[in-house]
Amino acid sequence: MNNLNKYVAALDVGTTGTRTIIFDLNGIEIARDYKEWESIFPSPVMVEQKATVWWNAVHETIVNAMVQAKLFDRSN
Repeated sequence: MNNLNKYVAALDVGTTGTRTIIFDLNGIEIARDYKEWESIFPSPVMVEQKATVWWNAVHETIVNAMVQAKLFDRSN
């Protein structure tokens, strides 16, 4: 956990979900996580999404990717 400065996290917040990918400094993918969210269609020409759902998904994918990469321990 003291080697966090050796990695880069890329976040992709898209239309249907968010993705976090962790790379080492050589560009090698170490871990990734994706969370999809619901879009609300109040009419055929409108779409709505909740910012809190985005925020929670971003947080969740960051934590999950860090756990997969063994950079974060959920038990602490």
